[in-house]
Amino acid sequence: MKKMLKMKKTLSLGLALMLTALAAGCAKGADTGKDASPEKEQTQESTPADTSNQEQETQEEQITITAMLQYTSDSGKKATDYAIERMKEIMPEVNLVMEVMPEDGDVTLKTRIAAGTLPDIWKSNTGLVYLALESDNAMELDKYVEETGILDRINPGERDLLYAKDGHCYAIPYFSQESYLIYYNKKVFEENNVKIPTNYSEFLEAVKTFRANDITPLSLFAKDVWCPVAILDAIVTRDDPRGLVPIDTGEARLTEEVYVKGATKLKELIDAGLISQTAFTASNDEAMAAFANNEAAMYANGCWAIKDLYAIMGDGFGYLDYPLQDGEATDANKNIRSGGQSAGGFSIAPYSEHADVAAKYACLLAMELANGRYIYGEVLSPFTTDEGITQEEDFGPVASQYAEDAKNFTSYTLFPWAYDHADSMSILGEEISKLMTGDYAVEDFIQNTDSRITEMLEEAEAE
Repeated sequence: MKKMLKMKKTLSLGLALMLTALAAGCAKGADTGKDASPEKEQTQESTPADTSNQEQETQEEQITITAMLQYTSDSGKKATDYAIERMKEIMPEVNLVMEVMPEDGDVTLKTRIAAGTLPDIWKSNTGLVYLALESDNAMELDKYVEETGILDRINPGERDLLYAKDGHCYAIPYFSQESYLIYYNKKVFEENNVKIPTNYSEFLEAVKTFRANDITPLSLFAKDVWCPVAILDAIVTRDDPRGLVPIDTGEARLTEEVYVKGATKLKELIDAGLISQTAFTASNDEAMAAFANNEAAMYANGCWAIKDLYAIMGDGFGYLDYPLQDGEATDANKNIRSGGQSAGGFSIAPYSEHADVAAKYACLLAMELANGRYIYGEVLSPFTTDEGITQEEDFGPVASQYAEDAKNFTSYTLFPWAYDHADSMSILGEEISKLMTGDYAVEDFIQNTDSRITEMLEEAEAE
């Protein structure tokens, strides 16, 4: 009996609570002027209005950042698209608006630096960084490198690219170091019974043999002024790992013995017939075609040419290990490379409305873009230590060899476009091109080039 009474009390209490809740619901419906019938309540819960409000709130929470990015080659576009999609997962709160970087020799960027109208994230190089620092257009990024942990993700051999000469970071790099290579055509070497040279004497002898057999020893596109500079730079690295870089910085004079020796070797090779006179008007496509068509025994360009050569020649080519030193290569110089990059990458405009977020985003975007560039073949050696990053396409045995060799490279010079002074590349390119015509004495080359470089550096210092 007590049990039944207890159950009745419980049911009564539950009924009372239910009625109270219904009453409250009706009152609420009356207060808001909305019909609280079950049908109406169901419609409100299932309408997309609530979802739209949530999406609007999400959009309002997003931070819009503008970035000027390179977007040119097919593989480059794929790499950029990959990086942007990855960043949507990593920092979904950021809405990235991309500006395509003009291919105009940095004219647009220099103009916007002068006007103080840079986007939040912009693509820089050493020269642009120093120019931007003079007008407060580049932000120091040291703390963001630490906060995002990207230093540990970058291969040890690439980490120097983070820092400028003052020891601070103003740009987040995303490109692997790349070296200048002298490629050889296996078929041409074999048909002319020429052994693969390992030192300067053998290289000089190979040049003479090919010239005697009406084969162009080295196919070169010397109308691009950086190419003649790179040739002399490679020769000098056999005696000084810095190559021609000290000439640009003013740390050395071209009159010093190591540079005179290098210029003398180059002149000797030219006199032996190293290049054809069409080299000064040839484009890269023309120089590469002559090499691939067995009209030239060798061809010089950066390591990025490997994938194009593989597409044309398969495994019918290789690259020489800088046989430009006297005697056999030593441990001191065999892994020293001509080429290489300097500080540059993604820089941040300090007047950005969201500079803090932009800096963090740039650090992480650079890592993803570096991975994308490796995946899609923009570079042949990985920039990061991230696991599971593999190339989409097989670029052949030479690419694999280069990726392995690059792990052992101990130092790089600089490609001429990465010099501190843009005029250095112009002056050196013009003067070395004259030397390579064969009608310019080494003594005249040294004296005239040294005079022009010295004057340029003095003017730069006075500015």
